[in-house]
Amino acid sequence: MEEKKYLYLIVFSTFILGIIGSYLSKNFDLRLIFPKLYVDYSAEINIDNQISINEKYHDYLQTEKYRRLFRKWHVPITVDEELNRSYIKIESVYGDYESYVKDWKGVIHGEFKSKAALDVLRKFAGNNEAGIVNPNYYKKGEYLLFVDYNLFPPFERDSKLVH
Repeated sequence: MEEKKYLYLIVFSTFILGIIGSYLSKNFDLRLIFPKLYVDYSAEINIDNQISINEKYHDYLQTEKYRRLFRKWHVPITVDEELNRSYIKIESVYGDYESYVKDWKGVIHGEFKSKAALDVLRKFAGNNEAGIVNPNYYKKGEYLLFVDYNLFPPFERDSKLVH
C-alpha cells in the first residue's frame, strides 16, 4: 500500500512540475536567466554560381567582461585574395561597433577610430576571425553583428562529376 502512495506522489509531482515548466517557458525567456552571453543566430544561404551566406548575430550580454563579439572559422578566411584551397572570402562585416577581420595570415582589416581597438585585436584576436570590437568592454545589453561571405569549398572530381 505504501508503494502506491509513493507512485501517486511521483505522478502528481511530475504533473505539477510539467504545468509550472510549461507556464514559465511560454511566459518568460528562460535562456536569458542563466548564461552571461546568449546569441540569437540566423543565416540566409544563397546557392547559385557562388555559395554566399549572410549571418546575423543578436548578442545578449549580461556581464561586462567582453571586448570582442566575433565569428571564428576553422578554415582560412580572406578579404582580398584568392587561395588554391578551400577558404572563405569575407564580403562585409558590420555591427554596433567597429568591425574587423583578422585573416588567415594574421593581418587585421578594418577602419579603427581608436588605437586601443587595434591593440585589443593584436593581443586577443585569433586568425580566421571576424567581428566587432569595443576596447572599453561592452555594457550589459543587446548588440548586432552581421557577416556576409562567400564559401569556396573543396571540390572532388571523378571521371564524370565534380562534387
